[in-house]
Amino acid sequence: MARLYGEVAPIDAEEVPSAELIDEAPEGDEEWPQQDPSFVAEIPDELWDKHKDAIKIFLDHELATCEAERSGFEQKVARWKKAYNAPLPDGPKNFPILNASNLTVPFIKEVVNTTAAQLVQTTMTAEPRWVLKDLADEWNPYIPMIEKFLDIASRRDLKLDDPAIEWIVEMCKLGTSILEVGHETIQKKTFRYSADGTKTWPHTFTAKDGPVAFHLPLLRFWIRFHESDIEGARWVAKEL
Repeated sequence: MARLYGEVAPIDAEEVPSAELIDEAPEGDEEWPQQDPSFVAEIPDELWDKHKDAIKIFLDHELATCEAERSGFEQKVARWKKAYNAPLPDGPKNFPILNASNLTVPFIKEVVNTTAAQLVQTTMTAEPRWVLKDLADEWNPYIPMIEKFLDIASRRDLKLDDPAIEWIVEMCKLGTSILEVGHETIQKKTFRYSADGTKTWPHTFTAKDGPVAFHLPLLRFWIRFHESDIEGARWVAKEL
């Protein structure tokens, strides 16, 4: 589902240069119509009404079963995170002897961070980042150009570097992690001026309408425990 981000700053009419303020572009200054990025398709009522009760029963049963399966897993993750953070004990330490030294060494954190740093260095600095293979013979001359394009897109459009670091760190901590690719739409408002500068009108433009990648914490990712492949699972979900 498309998500609409961005804030529209209020515009003070007194700050607008001395030009006649009009409601819309005058004839001859119109722009080509843009696709509405906030459009979201809906299921027609005549199709949805016949199946909504069965779908609700299925979802209620699946989510209740998945929640029961996750209880033990969530307790393990909480214990693993506590071991990773290695908090200092509040009171005196009596193991292995009475009033033993109250020193706690975050050994797991040191190992995880060292391993994660090596993985980040190996994967994030590799060139090309995307390696294409098993393409048809007629595509072979274009493989280097496509790989370079994907490298640029992953940094400029997906902005993959920041979420990938969080993704790699959690993978080292818990053994697996989820990287989600969604769609981001950012709209902004400004003023447009006529060619002679005598007229101005409010204008909304789309600053971004494309993919975005972000790390999804493992505890917010839901899947039945017998499923081993995200692409082939009956359903996956994220907790909002």
